[in-house]
Amino acid sequence: EAAAREKAAAAKKAPQDLRPVIEVCKDPSQRTAALVAEAAREAIASRGAFSIAIAGGSLVKMLGAMARTPGMQWDKWHVAWVDERCVPHADPESNYGGAEKEWLSKVQIPPSQIYAIDERLCVSSSSLMSAKKMLFDNAARHKMSDAEFAAADGDGSGSLDLHKVEALMAKMCKSMNVKMPKASRVAELVKLCDKSSSGKLKIAEFRNVFKVILKSCVLEASKDMSESVAAEYEQRLRRLPVGVLPRSKSMPVFDLLLLGFGPDGHVCSLFPGHPLVKDTSDSWILPIWDSPKPPPERVTLSMRAVNSASKVVLVGTGDSKKEIVRDAFQLSGEGLPCRQAVGAGGCPTWVVDAEAASLLSSLSKAAGTKYRLQEL
Repeated sequence: EAAAREKAAAAKKAPQDLRPVIEVCKDPSQRTAALVAEAAREAIASRGAFSIAIAGGSLVKMLGAMARTPGMQWDKWHVAWVDERCVPHADPESNYGGAEKEWLSKVQIPPSQIYAIDERLCVSSSSLMSAKKMLFDNAARHKMSDAEFAAADGDGSGSLDLHKVEALMAKMCKSMNVKMPKASRVAELVKLCDKSSSGKLKIAEFRNVFKVILKSCVLEASKDMSESVAAEYEQRLRRLPVGVLPRSKSMPVFDLLLLGFGPDGHVCSLFPGHPLVKDTSDSWILPIWDSPKPPPERVTLSMRAVNSASKVVLVGTGDSKKEIVRDAFQLSGEGLPCRQAVGAGGCPTWVVDAEAASLLSSLSKAAGTKYRLQEL
């Protein structure tokens, strides 16, 4: 008995191995389900609630396979998303919509404990999409601007002064349900496009102004929508009691984050090289309106929030993931978002299949010391 106590004490003093664990699994879905179930049971036993934030895609199908798992106590689960596209829930791009179809409709989690973005804040997405389509369709854009120009050119002079341009831009923006830039911005553009310096625009010059203003409208609309969705979502999560979602250093402590990772190494909607990856604010949810992967308007957990979670599990399968799994564990790969997502304990679990892990053997011995490999 004394020897056992000494062994336990020695184990506590031993330095903790914080290297990521890469589990190469014959059945990644089954292993992922087991990790989620284990985290849920531990959290519920500890404080009577389990908070999980999930990504979209194939991960929700893995959760759907858990629907018949006994003893899950679904009524104690609280579900949020690590990122979401700013689209209505019925849109095929919606992470919530995919989860509802593949998983949530099959289990008894109370609707009040499922925290999706407020889709009402995304109602402008249809007008935004129309404006984007117009922006990139030169023929349609020229047709609209030429028709409006001709209608406004009452004296047939073939040119419009600043006041007429402002009025016409306001009319066109209103017809597309997008926000008009400030008058000073319109005046600035007129001056830039006014090649004759006459204070008036000819039809070709008006086309250029319309294109630039439309681009500005699209960017502002994207930014406004993403920011409003992010602000509302964070406020709702912050209202959750600490018994459901604990806090640490102003950040949320989810029991588990279930993440996918892209071939470029992104997690959530935190993309390599994007400024949001380095965000150090106290924000839990960040807006992004220039995502390199469509749709550009999204919201995402901050990296600070990701790394406050009790446990982080990253799941990737198939041949398309083998390069990024290798690159993430190169000595130069530590800057990738997927390598920065480590959770509060600093020791994430990667669940991959043999295809995704197939290039790990090519890493140098030095790189090989950066992770622990387990075959299951």
